[in-house]
Amino acid sequence: MEELHSSSAIWLFTIVQLFGWIGGLCARFSTGSRHQSVCHTLFMLALVVVGFSTCMSLFLGSMCWLLSAATLCSMVLLAICDFDRHARPATI
Repeated sequence: MEELHSSSAIWLFTIVQLFGWIGGLCARFSTGSRHQSVCHTLFMLALVVVGFSTCMSLFLGSMCWLLSAATLCSMVLLAICDFDRHARPATI
């Protein structure tokens, strides 16, 4: 089996990270729109891909796992943080 060139591995890693960020941002900004279910499906797929990338990077021993783990954490925070609390009235 041929080895991946280092430049193609870096590009693949970069594309996975960008896919994760785009999935998280789409899930956040699609709230209430007609594309919400499609964007949430994209987010869940991106979550699986970035999680797999993090596990593989950790398994292969490269230090790229740290950036991939940070992307994974950022995706989760984008999904669960409430950035629109000022638009709703305060309740007790």
